[in-house]
Amino acid sequence: MNVTFVYSNITIERVNNKYYHNFLGDIILRYSQLGALTVCTSVRIEKTSKQNEINLANAKIIEINKENTIKNIFDRRYNKRVIKKAVKSCDLLIIHTPDSVGDMAARYAKRFSKPVLSVVIGCVWDSLWNHSWKGKLLAIPSFFNMKKTVKNADYVMYVTNRFLQNRYPTNGKHIGCSDVVIEENETSVCEKRKERFAHLKKSDEIKIATIGGLGVSYKGQQYIIKALKTLIRHGWNYHYYLIGGGDKKYLSRLASRLGIEKHIHFLGTLKHDDINNCLINMDIYAQPSKQEGLPRSVVEAMNTAIPCIGSDIGGIPELLPSELLFKKGNINAIIGLLEVEPSSWGKYVDYSFGKAKDFLPQVLNKRRNDFLEMIASEITKRKHL
Repeated sequence: MNVTFVYSNITIERVNNKYYHNFLGDIILRYSQLGALTVCTSVRIEKTSKQNEINLANAKIIEINKENTIKNIFDRRYNKRVIKKAVKSCDLLIIHTPDSVGDMAARYAKRFSKPVLSVVIGCVWDSLWNHSWKGKLLAIPSFFNMKKTVKNADYVMYVTNRFLQNRYPTNGKHIGCSDVVIEENETSVCEKRKERFAHLKKSDEIKIATIGGLGVSYKGQQYIIKALKTLIRHGWNYHYYLIGGGDKKYLSRLASRLGIEKHIHFLGTLKHDDINNCLINMDIYAQPSKQEGLPRSVVEAMNTAIPCIGSDIGGIPELLPSELLFKKGNINAIIGLLEVEPSSWGKYVDYSFGKAKDFLPQVLNKRRNDFLEMIASEITKRKHL
């Protein structure tokens, strides 16, 4: 079976004709088990990469252009030509939505009577509306395009259990199954955390971490930085560690303007294993986003038994206790959550570690693989009719 996978909303790195990305390699390996895989995605040429090399044993990469700005969204000729050819020659189209190029691919699939699997990983409305004034211009048409794409897809995998299903219903066969990839940590991480929290004092360095791109305001790191200004003034020794690539100028300048730059640490892009090791050495994980599907970074954090706080949007409430949620952008609520006796965080260690077990490979892979096998079986039967 020939499978085409379209995913333009990420950018992988190419170094000397080898490709690198921290999580796309796992997804490519998963889909390549269905058959020969053609991956249409955007690429950036680099001299070196800190990310994981992608195994292309049963897959090939076709480079396409991003279409996420007003400037180039109207210049789609190259993408149209490439996507049309790739869809026409496949037996199954897989798209990750939201993605304007994925929407285009789905329209070609309908024209050529090709089945579509849509993996719904987020909400395009939340993403664009919280991005910029330019994003607001695109939010309404993009929202209805995505609703149409998901509704008409033959098969749908949602990364949430409720949120995305309610906002983007489908007429196709569907399941809820996260796309997160984690490896089970030893239970000793729980005991070590409890021991640390039992002796942690207000004056000790308390480490908060967030994983997310730095150049986009909707990830919300600025709210944690602003909250830290008040907490530090109140005598707390919080330090904020930001994991992720992108332009850090705004966040760095904000920290300097608030006079807390010594408490803010930019770690850059880390490999998957390094992220796990980094989180083990943190105390609290924060997901202050203005929009999310079901954030894999929160699951990765919970897998290290770290207590997590987050905004009450998207799929985050499906992961966290209600008392650890705050209204998006509400700095006072963040301060209120963090201005508590450090030892009180110990009661959330077991919760985090236990919740992460719902996302272990042996749990998700069976559910996902059963669904993919059903799809492959149906397509094979159609081909032989």
